[in-house]
Amino acid sequence: MNISIIDCGSTKVPAIASMVKNCGFEGKVHQLDQLSPELLATCDGLIVSGAPILVTKTSVQNHQDNLKACLKAY
Repeated sequence: MNISIIDCGSTKVPAIASMVKNCGFEGKVHQLDQLSPELLATCDGLIVSGAPILVTKTSVQNHQDNLKACLKAY
């Protein structure tokens, strides 16, 4: 099983990747800007960790739109 880990700025991503591997899964870390319908088509599971922005300080609409487009295409 291939698990994609989307790194949105979390310091915990290496620990998450290690846990995924220790559970017997193949885990690959990708940056948020690498998220695409093509990437989603290659994975069996998805973990999103961290946030690239403070949602209380800025608009999150463009991030939401990108994620929705990827999931819709998937």
